[in-house]
Amino acid sequence: MTGSKENARRRVESWEEMELRHAAERREKLAELIGTMTSEGLQVLADLPIEATDIIAARVAAKHGVKLAVMRGPSRIKALVVARQEAFLVMSRAGLSSLEIGDYFSRDPSTIQHGITEARARAAKAKLRVQVAISLAGAA
Repeated sequence: MTGSKENARRRVESWEEMELRHAAERREKLAELIGTMTSEGLQVLADLPIEATDIIAARVAAKHGVKLAVMRGPSRIKALVVARQEAFLVMSRAGLSSLEIGDYFSRDPSTIQHGITEARARAAKAKLRVQVAISLAGAA
């Protein structure tokens, strides 16, 4: 098969899939680097699963069109803040505590709580806008 036909048949990876693959590769590399270390005769980090936080954050970042690493960073650019706060809310709804979410994003639990409150307010506003648009469309 020629190179061009082979490239045409190759599946294009989505941003979310790439972020998840990179997270898994980082875990594999970490396990490779320190997986052979032992602590009291037990192998450390033998099998590192992909965490729910990685999956949720990658999906929210992809939805907002931002890079996961940038979303987890210190930037206060509005688009990143909105994406980050939505990730806080989704993670909270998935059962993660503010402390766990804060550890993942390197933020204080009070910051996580504030972000969840802001994300809920934005979601309520969006829902209200949809309801108003539906009622206006029905009145016309």
